[in-house]
Amino acid sequence: MASLKKVNQHLPNPPKKQLKNVIEQFWRLSISDIEAIELLKEYYDTDVYGLSVYTYRVWLKEWNFLSTRKQNHNEETICPWIEQVKRRFPTKGAEGIRIMLSLDHELIGKVLNTIEPEAVAARRGNRFKRRIYYAAGVFDMVCIDQHDKFMKFGLQFHNAIDPFTGYNLWLKCWWTNKNPTLINSYYLEAFRKEGDCQCAAYVPLTMMSDPGSENFGIANMHTEICQTLDPQLQGTLQHRFMRTKKNIKSEINWSIYQRDFSPGFEDLFNEGLISGLYDPDVDLERLVFRQIAIPFMQEECDQWMNRRNNSKPRADQHKVLPNGIPAIIKKFPQQFGATEFRIGVSEDLMCNMEAKYSPPDHPVFQMTPPEFNHRAIGFLEHELGSPKVTMDSFWKIYSDLLDLFQSATINNVLLSTEVAQNGQIEGSIEKEEVELMPGQQELRYNGKVIGEEGLTDEELLNPFFRHDSENYLEVEFTDDEDDRELEISDFTDDDNSEMEVANSLLQS
Repeated sequence: MASLKKVNQHLPNPPKKQLKNVIEQFWRLSISDIEAIELLKEYYDTDVYGLSVYTYRVWLKEWNFLSTRKQNHNEETICPWIEQVKRRFPTKGAEGIRIMLSLDHELIGKVLNTIEPEAVAARRGNRFKRRIYYAAGVFDMVCIDQHDKFMKFGLQFHNAIDPFTGYNLWLKCWWTNKNPTLINSYYLEAFRKEGDCQCAAYVPLTMMSDPGSENFGIANMHTEICQTLDPQLQGTLQHRFMRTKKNIKSEINWSIYQRDFSPGFEDLFNEGLISGLYDPDVDLERLVFRQIAIPFMQEECDQWMNRRNNSKPRADQHKVLPNGIPAIIKKFPQQFGATEFRIGVSEDLMCNMEAKYSPPDHPVFQMTPPEFNHRAIGFLEHELGSPKVTMDSFWKIYSDLLDLFQSATINNVLLSTEVAQNGQIEGSIEKEEVELMPGQQELRYNGKVIGEEGLTDEELLNPFFRHDSENYLEVEFTDDEDDRELEISDFTDDDNSEMEVANSLLQS
């Protein structure tokens, strides 16, 4: 009797060509094979296809996506790469370097112990007392804040972060961070990027910031969007102004930035001040510096933000909030038992908000005056050959471009007039203010947020669900973690703890 051929009990593999880009992204994020298998189920029909860990590993080997230990590096081969990173980020530790270079952590540690043993010992010596912070879910709120530590160079920064995931939505470098029209454009740009085929943009339930007038524009715009989508919100501001340093997640994020990102670039720009190459009080020198520094720093900020968004914080057994890569938690909240609160917005409404709150022709969007910018682009492309701006070439390019402008302004009345009047024009732009929408109450306990008409009585009576400012957001850090009905976002850092800075802020 002929034996019957057994039917394969496993589902066929999904088309690997369609998954290659996603798998490469997971590999670059150092996501474990088992975790990647679960996340990939979002990209194919699990009723039709199946994927095993063994097959996944075969694909990785086929595409040469090797683990760090299989890359056959040693201390000698990685030392030049580590030195390049330390040139830009002198305070970065082993974990931060691992994220940037995708190399073995243990091997990086051996190199650092050799080239900077005292710095390694100092980083290990940091200790902190853990505190807690409340956040309901993805896009429950977004915190915004400005950073002025580079003001002496003529640069200012602005950031937005989702405190639940730790995901940075923007990190912008410009010559001002005080103009509401400019900050409104960051909001519109970032949340349009969240859009998909169903909605042109997605915005959070609420926004949060310090009570500075530069944030009134976003408060008004976000409130108008929410009230347009849900008329029952009329009369309630959909923005929280956190006083006495209680916009704590943003403060913590800036402390990480200041420690992890800033030192190398501060040293670079200080070289120009100390040597006399650059004087921010001289109009021409300030504009030449800005023409080079802003694109250079924005690219560096984008890279730093991308690394923060795509790197997993240090594991913590006491952490209630799911521990994972911020970008992955944001994209797959259901995989972490989290709730998503984002609100879909149409393109027509976003266009109306842009026309009203952030018209593209506003002069704040000019990095430098029009004639100056036109000349600068021409000089950089033709006379200087489109040089690549790096930490090593920055001041050479600046000096060459300054020489060209010093010669050009002698015989060009329009250019010299633009340079002379620029300071006065920008001063008036920085002083622009808007008033808060009249007749709006602050979002406090019992204050409504969008979509509450669909909630159950039990949810409406739950003070933690209701997003109240006294019990939900403005609570200070405490050791008491008992009887918490809400998920707790606990802050950690890859190299050192940002909570150390949070403690000092709360004690001041």
